Amino acid sequence: MMRFRKKRAPTSEIEDYYRALLKQRRSWYYVALALFVLSILTRQPLVVLAAVFTLLIGLVPDIWFRQALRHLIVRQYVDHEHLFFGEKVTLSISVENRKFLPLPWLQVEDAVTPPLTVAYHRDAGVWGMNRDTFMSTWLLWSFQRVTRRYRMNCYARGFHVLGPVRLRTSDPFGWLEREILLPANETLLVYPLIAPLESLGLPEAFPMGERIGPRQLLEDPLWFAGLREYQRGDDLRRIDWKATARAGELRSKLYESTTERHLLILLDTWAYSREKRGVDGEMQEFGISIAASLATWALEEGYMVGFLTN
Repeated sequence: MMRFRKKRAPTSEIEDYYRALLKQRRSWYYVALALFVLSILTRQPLVVLAAVFTLLIGLVPDIWFRQALRHLIVRQYVDHEHLFFGEKVTLSISVENRKFLPLPWLQVEDAVTPPLTVAYHRDAGVWGMNRDTFMSTWLLWSFQRVTRRYRMNCYARGFHVLGPVRLRTSDPFGWLEREILLPANETLLVYPLIAPLESLGLPEAFPMGERIGPRQLLEDPLWFAGLREYQRGDDLRRIDWKATARAGELRSKLYESTTERHLLILLDTWAYSREKRGVDGEMQEFGISIAASLATWALEEGYMVGFLTN
């Protein structure tokens, strides 16, 4: 879970632009002051109202511009950090406004690299979606915290980074906008698609018949591996009499096998395509999925698996 606070940053071009923008708005205060002086001289109530209205036009946007992005706490986290291809993950974004000033309009832009598909919901407030950024609008009152959850489809294998988060807000009139960029290192790891070998079109070819049995022919009696229940046909020398006495029923010893099955997977990820004049991403992902499926199957079958790739 990542938690962000606005920190004082060094002077930059955008900060200089903001200062220049605020200086240009000083004319509203000069006009309001002139109207106040004129109302005193002429004693006209309408001039006083015009002066107050002009002061509000100048003061309200300035207050929101200076204070809107202060005392904001933004958190984002995922419910699972490791998933397989095709599964769904929930991204939770929480924004807390710790000040009296409400935020009538707050836009949150969250980058996801590489991009993931966001499932749209009416109550999620998502109104825009680029290739790797989705945007949402928020309304926060004084000292209010709002949490939204987004369901994302993990249809892209790899290491995904959520963030940075960009906050953009405006005054009630919509005249002045200001934004900040918050760093983020919330991560998500999506494993390749694991599929049965039959679905990949790979034939079952075994060197020792159609299938190798789980029991090995040769065992080393010096390498004790554990105990199991007695099976009909076990050699009497395999029975552990002490364990049998403790358990009240026959127990047989297990030994390590003297033979081991090894599988080395070589994957060439340089899937060049003449039509695309570059790497064929779909073919590359297909090869990675086949390698991952083979490795998973071999580990389940008791193989020692090695993997080499470029």
